[in-house]
Amino acid sequence: ISFNRSFPKRLVELRVSKQLRQLSAMELYDKSFDPNDHFLKFESTLYYKGALASIMCRMFPLSLKSTVLKWFQLKPLRSIDLWLDLK
Repeated sequence: ISFNRSFPKRLVELRVSKQLRQLSAMELYDKSFDPNDHFLKFESTLYYKGALASIMCRMFPLSLKSTVLKWFQLKPLRSIDLWLDLK
């Protein structure tokens, strides 16, 4: 199962810049710390780098690890259309 299935076609087809793809300094979320802290750090980091909400939405699964990523992959087909859907 791909996490792309949770997004509509317009989000799947977005191009992400090389600068934004390099999030290696960000800790992946695995349920070992507060999810709100992770979400805020993710959002503020990408906002600082100039990402639009649609790009943040598309990149969010890349910040997840293990069982949290598996949970995300099981989200209903095209159920996440906006950044606010993740909040």
